[in-house]
Amino acid sequence: MGEEEESEEEEKIVDLKAQIEALIFATRGVSIEQLSKWTGKNPEELQILLEEIRQHFLDPSHGVELKKMGQFYRFYTKANCADLVAKSVKNVYSKLTSSQLEVIAAVILNSPCSKQTIDEMRGRDSSFVLRALHKMGILRRKRSKNAYLYEISDAFKDSVMLEEMLDLEVEHSENKGNSK
Repeated sequence: MGEEEESEEEEKIVDLKAQIEALIFATRGVSIEQLSKWTGKNPEELQILLEEIRQHFLDPSHGVELKKMGQFYRFYTKANCADLVAKSVKNVYSKLTSSQLEVIAAVILNSPCSKQTIDEMRGRDSSFVLRALHKMGILRRKRSKNAYLYEISDAFKDSVMLEEMLDLEVEHSENKGNSK
């Protein structure tokens, strides 16, 4: 292979790394399988490139790092930048009431679910709480026949890393079952 061919190959790899970074950044997390489907590259090759990207972002000049949580790769704020980021982002979730937390838990367990399902779980009316959580951007709702179905919003999932916690819980329970 000549110098020109090597240079073209390196350029393709740099472009592919940039595309992978953009896909990871634009999504809430991406799996090797999704990357393979979108880029047309095999998972083994992608694994090598992901490790190179991860190593690149370990440099102290970067404020984010690439992590794998469950099956998904995602960029996270580095610990040394977390305080600054936390100060700059208004966290409305820190002052949730116990009623709001009950409703959030009910929606997580039964998503998507109707107000009736939530009311039955809680044993009381949830209208006001549902409206408040929807206005806060914690819940999203969609019309289904003559009722709304509620789900946790993507913004809330992202801010509390809900999916990652649930993935870790599943992995933990699977590992616990295998160790018996």
